[in-house]
Amino acid sequence: YLNILVGTCVVVSVATMGPRMDVYPNHVLWFLVELLCTAGFTAEIVIKLTMWGPRCFFCGDAWRWNVLDVVVTSLSLVDLCVNLMELFVAEADANTPLAKILRTAVVLRTLRSVRVIRLVKLLNSPMARDLANMVVGLVIGLPSLAWVVVLYLIVIYVIGFIFRILLGPAEGQDQTRMCGFADDYNPSDY
Repeated sequence: YLNILVGTCVVVSVATMGPRMDVYPNHVLWFLVELLCTAGFTAEIVIKLTMWGPRCFFCGDAWRWNVLDVVVTSLSLVDLCVNLMELFVAEADANTPLAKILRTAVVLRTLRSVRVIRLVKLLNSPMARDLANMVVGLVIGLPSLAWVVVLYLIVIYVIGFIFRILLGPAEGQDQTRMCGFADDYNPSDY
């Protein structure tokens, strides 16, 4: 169940990063979503530390993923604290020294993009093996897909050429003088 919890948190966290920038960026709902996702990531680390112990967690087979999780979750916790302080300062005076510090801490928001790294870990989980196999299949099939596109463009060109011969203007017929240029089209003339 832990993989499902973390996978859901990863998908929700990454999926809400984009809309959060444009749709009411300072709304409390975004803060709550971030709080829940960070709580899920923190719970994963605490549960793994409790089950495996610190030695196995930081020195075991998956130690690189675990260290990455700790770093990304720590950055999420720092970002969460900055957002929490921003919510309270926004309600208070914006000219306080804390508000000025928080405005410079907006640079930390670029660290949110680090959360996307969790998607790589999600591909390593058992529940995403089929997706990982599809991505590998797509990458392997890209050269063939490129040739399919080339063949498709050749077929479209040949069909266009045939239609131009069969349905095009008669020899000597000046389509430009008769119809005009596309740039000259004015809907109010008709």
